[in-house]
Formats: sequence, C-alpha cells, structure tokens
Amino acid sequence: MSNPGIMSYNGFINYCYADAASMFLSAYGIDAPSGRLEVLSGISLLGAHRLSEPECEKLYLSLVPDPSRLDRAFSLLDLRVERENATEQLDALRSALEHGPVLVGPMDMGALRYFPYHQHARGADHYVVAYAVDGDSVRVHDPMGYPFAAVSVEHFLDGWRGEELPCPGPPFHMWTRARSGRSVSDAEVFDAAMGWFEEIRQSTPSGAEVIQGYADDLEADRLTPRSQSFMSIFLLPSQARRCLDYAQFFREGGALGLAEKKFTQGRLMGESLQAGNKGDWKRVGTLFREYAEIEDDLSSRPFG
Repeated sequence: MSNPGIMSYNGFINYCYADAASMFLSAYGIDAPSGRLEVLSGISLLGAHRLSEPECEKLYLSLVPDPSRLDRAFSLLDLRVERENATEQLDALRSALEHGPVLVGPMDMGALRYFPYHQHARGADHYVVAYAVDGDSVRVHDPMGYPFAAVSVEHFLDGWRGEELPCPGPPFHMWTRARSGRSVSDAEVFDAAMGWFEEIRQSTPSGAEVIQGYADDLEADRLTPRSQSFMSIFLLPSQARRCLDYAQFFREGGALGLAEKKFTQGRLMGESLQAGNKGDWKRVGTLFREYAEIEDDLSSRPFG
C-alpha cells in the first residue's frame, strides 16, 4: 500500500453516533467532521462482541458506543458540552432547546415511527438531534436520512427511555449547549488520542476469538438470512469506513504502520461486502479470519 492511497470515503454509511454529534455541534458553530468524531470516540479501534436476537446473530466489530466515549471525543477537541440525564424529560428537553438543538441518545430506533421498517428495528440503539417540540411532536434531524422528521412525544419518550436496548445507556440522556474551549493543534489532538487509544487497548480484550467464532459460523452456513442482511446493510459497509477513517487519522499523524493495518482491515470489510452480496459467505468467513489476525496484532502492541 502506498501512503497516498489512503483517501477519505464520502457516501451514505450508517454513522448515526458521529453524524448526529457532528450535526449537533454545527448548530453551535463548531466544525467537527463525523469521521473525526468516530475515530476520537475510539469505539471501533478494537474489540468485537455478539448480540443474539430472534433469527439474527449480530456481530459488532467495536466497543459499545456509550455516551462516555463521545464525551471523550469532545474532550480531545477541547469542546465544552453539557450533558444531562433528564428526570422531568419533556420539560428538560424544552428547557434545553431554548439554547439550541439537543443531541439525544441512545434511543430505541423501533420507537421512531417515521422509519418505514421501525417495527423490525426494536432494540437497535440510535442517536438523533432534536431541534423543536411542536405541539404533541418532537422534531428531529435523523442521520439515517430523515431531516426534519417528526415523531410523537409519546413515541419519542418511549425510544428515549431505551428499556429494550441490549446495551442500554443512561435513560433520557442528552447533550446540550456546546462551546469551544482553547484552540488545539492537530498534533495535540493526535498525541492525546494515542494516549486514549492505549487506554482502550489495555482495557479491551482482543476481539480476535469472537471474530474467529463468527467466521466458523459463516463457513458452516449456520447464520440466518437476517444475520446476513445485518452484515450487508450495517456491519460491513460501516466497518469498512471506520477502518478507513482510522487509517487516514494515523497517516496524518505519521503512524504509517498503524495506518496500513487499519487500511487493510477496511479493504477486507469492503471485499466481504462484495462477497456477501454474491452469496459467498464462506469467502466472507475467510476474510474475517484475516481481519482477526490484524485485530490480534493491534491488541498486542502499545499505541504511541
């Protein structure tokens, strides 16, 4: 791989956590690209876990995207963002909206009835930006492709409670009133991020064994069509971009060896998507094993 070969990817990818955060910050005059926020949150640097649902065995090549990881990304950029777990939910939301849009999450996607497939999305975590309460509706920008969406207060509060999320965060959680602190250089952000990544490495078991186990299921044709659809729609394209965002970040910081490893993982995910769309899930299993080898290597070497 030649160093100039790492370019950014622009296109529709399910980046709800980072896209919603980027939209929220933009309302306060802060430019923070979603790809940079995704990287600085550290959620997909290392790690893997599985969630079992009826007829769907989901693999996530990441940590759980809980609110504290997004707080860390804000901190690395020296952004001051207030956060709250609302007790009087609707009153707290109205009060916060007096100062500007509000980043809300995690939410249960199944409660957001403007999704045409909401009945199949129950238990999926999601993030949106609320910008108004209008009568009995909450108006949001939803990064899944729904600007100016409206959801009833009843359903909004149901989703915001998040009781059915498999990895629930604090209920009724929101971020409000963002502002910039001091100006930090790219070098400062990179050095601080590498320290954060080392914390993650030390506290996160290698996901290689989990990935290898999923590869076993792929090669033995034990996964259902819903599991395969989850990979094609979410896991594979999202992880390909995540890896590419990390590769670009590492390249810009001069960590070319790390950049190459994440670039290769991204390529493996892109090839897996193509193979899966052709129905060649055994090939996907083989590619996952290559991904797991790099995961194991990244987990065994200090960052920085």
